[in-house]
Amino acid sequence: MLAHEIAIGGRRIAKDTPPYIIAEVGSNFNQSSDTARRLIDVAADCGVDAVKFQLFRAEALYPQGSPTYDVFKAVELSSDWLP
Repeated sequence: MLAHEIAIGGRRIAKDTPPYIIAEVGSNFNQSSDTARRLIDVAADCGVDAVKFQLFRAEALYPQGSPTYDVFKAVELSSDWLP
C-alpha cells in the first residue's frame, strides 16, 4: 500500500500540503563546484525545496572514444562532490 504522506528533511509532503518543488540543475555547472554551489544558492533564493543534479558515468552509457562519450564525459558530476 502506498503511503499517503512522507517527509523529506523535516518537510511534510502530503495531499493537503503545498507542492514540493525541485529545481533541475542537470549538468549545467561547467564542471565547477563553485558554479554548482551558486546554482544551489540561487534555487534556494527562489524558494525551491530541493535541487537535482544529473549523476551518470559516460562509460556506462557510450563506447569510449566515441564523440558522444566525449561530450558526456566532459559534463560528469564528480561523485566526490556528493557529500
